[in-house]
Amino acid sequence: MTSSEKEFQAWYGRHAKRFGLGADPDDPSQFYDYRSAHAEGVEPGEDGHWDSKFKRAGHPNMYPTSGWENALMNGVARDSKTGELANPVSVAANDSVRRHVLAQQAMDMARGIRRKPR
Repeated sequence: MTSSEKEFQAWYGRHAKRFGLGADPDDPSQFYDYRSAHAEGVEPGEDGHWDSKFKRAGHPNMYPTSGWENALMNGVARDSKTGELANPVSVAANDSVRRHVLAQQAMDMARGIRRKPR
């Protein structure tokens, strides 16, 4: 393990313990790029919220709003990563990615498969 990898693992481990994150920073079901956040010196807020810049496709809060369907219909839902107005296709695609990743993870667990971190 390189010194930069050890530094990243220590950094991630502190945050994982403090905010209850999964043990594997590369787990696709976390829908967040912790490695890029670390590389850019990004830290979570006191409440554990991370910069939206590093959200991955499928992130459950990519389009945050209560009743996003209503907000989308009224043209006020925004992509939390880009700030652009959301459209039904991008919202549906994000939901599809999340369902696919979580379904793949469930199938892997049922088969006893443990995927290597990238």
